[in-house]
Amino acid sequence: MSSRLVAFPKRHCLGGPHQKGRFFACPVIGRPRPKLPKSARKTTGRAACSFGHFLLTELLLDTLKQSAPARVVAVSSCYHDKAMGREGVIVLDDLHFENRKYEGWVSYAQSKLANLLHAKQLAKRLEGTGVTAVSVHPGWVRTQLMRHTMPGWIQDYVMRPILSMMGMVEPWEGTQTTLYAALAPDVADHPGAYYSQTGTYRDKSKNAGGWPLESPNPHAHDDEMAQRLDELSRQLVGLEAASAHQAPEAAQPAGS
Repeated sequence: MSSRLVAFPKRHCLGGPHQKGRFFACPVIGRPRPKLPKSARKTTGRAACSFGHFLLTELLLDTLKQSAPARVVAVSSCYHDKAMGREGVIVLDDLHFENRKYEGWVSYAQSKLANLLHAKQLAKRLEGTGVTAVSVHPGWVRTQLMRHTMPGWIQDYVMRPILSMMGMVEPWEGTQTTLYAALAPDVADHPGAYYSQTGTYRDKSKNAGGWPLESPNPHAHDDEMAQRLDELSRQLVGLEAASAHQAPEAAQPAGS
């Protein structure tokens, strides 16, 4: 991982405990897979949406504990459930699409499920510390998140009225769920929970969202997978040496 990322906590936390909150989100969706050497692929794709946030959060944990009460808010997505029909599932033995065809929406769904599971596992690890970890779906927000799937001018001027009728919200509306998760006192009573703005779920009754909301994706409630993903992520970002007896197995999508 980037040496600048590792150096960030040292530069910004030297003045003592002051970190009351930590947010992490994915910068883009639908981005074409970079054409990089096989050895470099672990730093792209899911790394942009998951591993970087995982490492930075781990590096800031001591400061967050000293700053308690504090929050960690993982910005997931309703697409952790299904992304354009692709089910969100973690394939531990092929996180980087070395042995299966790369598809952007499959990768995105996997990374957003990873964000949710990270928050759940982190909440367990932080029990009793005064630091609460949760995940959120902020809604379908009018941002440049989809700049790789359509030109910005089409999104902003041509499609904006249509997309608004389909459920797209303005940025100020998209911040509400995240701010609630970061600031509302009752969130501390729901560690590891998932908070959702309106979204698109396989269970239509969930589309109105909920604070918190029980995810309809069965993989989102797999505590064993959350723990194994946490262990593997620690290895991949260099926080823990890999052990031969910890070889991961694939989690198969439902119905396969």
